[in-house]
Amino acid sequence: MSKKYATMSLLVLGLSAGIAQAPLAADKPIIPLETHAAVSIDETAMLRFDDYAGKIPDSRIKRLMRSGPILGDRVLLKNEVAVYFPDGHIVSTKIEFHNYRPVGNLEAWNVYTADQIEPNPRYGMVNQMDNVFGHACAETVYTRGSNRRGGESFARLRRNDHGILTFELDTPGRYDYLTGEATRSYTLTSAIDPYYLGDPQVVRALADTCRSAGTAIAELQSR
Repeated sequence: MSKKYATMSLLVLGLSAGIAQAPLAADKPIIPLETHAAVSIDETAMLRFDDYAGKIPDSRIKRLMRSGPILGDRVLLKNEVAVYFPDGHIVSTKIEFHNYRPVGNLEAWNVYTADQIEPNPRYGMVNQMDNVFGHACAETVYTRGSNRRGGESFARLRRNDHGILTFELDTPGRYDYLTGEATRSYTLTSAIDPYYLGDPQVVRALADTCRSAGTAIAELQSR
């Protein structure tokens, strides 16, 4: 095992130490896009909400991510899904779709010119959002992101047949300033508990609209 993956494994397993006797999460839904994983995995090994971080094998981890000052309560899987487990079990996931991606091993924050990006073959998955995340039951203009990339942004709330909620941000394309094109970027945060979707004020308003339309969504609780 490489030093990189050994370090990842220790950090991830450390978060689940002492909680191995907690109830299993086998009855919880599988996290989004597991069937589109970049590594071959058996259905019994697919990650579910409430699974413990120790279930995530080294072979699936692309890199550790940071939540503020904390390093190791979030990892980016090789299928580009970020998995968040603040107390050792998975509570939310996040994935971004951009029309372009950095070339090679460049990270987004190191991109400065158009020759450092290439078409993103995964972008076509935005056409599957309704199937994977469910149809949007509410939408609003997202003013906090409207001017960040020089155009209007939108926030949507989705719920699929498995009870997974998804908070979607639809914004001007991340790399439009380099290409001169007008594309859209999408950031989708999914959870069972709406508390973990982020931006509680916007999520609460969207959830109220969804409930008015007959969509079953739990109340957002303060914690």
